[in-house]
Amino acid sequence: GVFGSLAAVLMLMGGILPLATYVAPALAGILIVPVAIEFGIKTGYVLYAAIGLLSLFVVPDKEMSLIFVFFLGFYPLLKASIERMRSRAAQWAVKLAVFNACIVGMYGIILFLFPIGAVVEEFESMGIPFTGLLLLMGNVTFVIYDVAVARIIGLYCARFRARLMKCTEPRGAGFTTPGGLIFHAAMKRRALLQQRSGKRCFPMGLPTATKGDEDGR
Repeated sequence: GVFGSLAAVLMLMGGILPLATYVAPALAGILIVPVAIEFGIKTGYVLYAAIGLLSLFVVPDKEMSLIFVFFLGFYPLLKASIERMRSRAAQWAVKLAVFNACIVGMYGIILFLFPIGAVVEEFESMGIPFTGLLLLMGNVTFVIYDVAVARIIGLYCARFRARLMKCTEPRGAGFTTPGGLIFHAAMKRRALLQQRSGKRCFPMGLPTATKGDEDGR
């Protein structure tokens, strides 16, 4: 409930604060991840839908609301399922395809189906070449965002979760569930990084990454 409330407040404040069109929905989407870890992926998606509907009706900046609904709200949850693929190249191909499909689809709706005047004028003034360059920059920013999401989830699982939760294993987060995949993938990634740096990891007593896991990466 706390994480969901914070995500909703971020979306509401993002409609007021300048330069928050992308930052607010990105942070709100990340706040949904702990809910998915603790209570299951379905709960995470339900919370995403609730925040998305609320933002569409309440947040003044409709572009920001649509960015949350079309991509930033659900991607941190989808990320765990994509990363079940063995090939890193395939993972990134799917991630970039999802990102571009969602962004192009969203702005197609904003520009042609349900036009938002200010956004339409902005795109008309930019022209096609600059729009293409903007999309390319968006892809680079997405890669940075994806890595940042992984680091933030790992930090939550390894550091903050032990202080916030009494149990060491999330409810409904077994190795075969998407919520559990987020948790264990984050912990395994952190274990691998700390193993390479020679530091001890997993203060909660979870298994460290094996050599096979390291070779697989």
